[in-house]
Amino acid sequence: MSYYLRYYSDFKDRDNNSLRLEIYTQTNGTASEVKLLSDAMSIEYSADSIFQPLRTSGASINIFTEDLLTNIFSGGRFDTLVKIYRNSTLFWAGYATPNIYSQSYV
Repeated sequence: MSYYLRYYSDFKDRDNNSLRLEIYTQTNGTASEVKLLSDAMSIEYSADSIFQPLRTSGASINIFTEDLLTNIFSGGRFDTLVKIYRNSTLFWAGYATPNIYSQSYV
């Protein structure tokens, strides 16, 4: 599987660390810079207690755009790769959650 950089953003956190967001897809194209909201991202870690190993983590990223970034949403589990760097070191990596549409009906 080949991934291509499609979107990126560089910014500083409140502790003055340099952060870089990179979003990769399996379709080739030109990389574009995206703007993030002031609360750009949050990362959550899941474990039963601090003495147990980490089970899962998840990142929420708040992108500010007038365009619909349809190429990052997919039904596949590993179609969109997300990487977050802090001070040029890989800090977090994962995949975008697949799009699942559901609507209640009567």
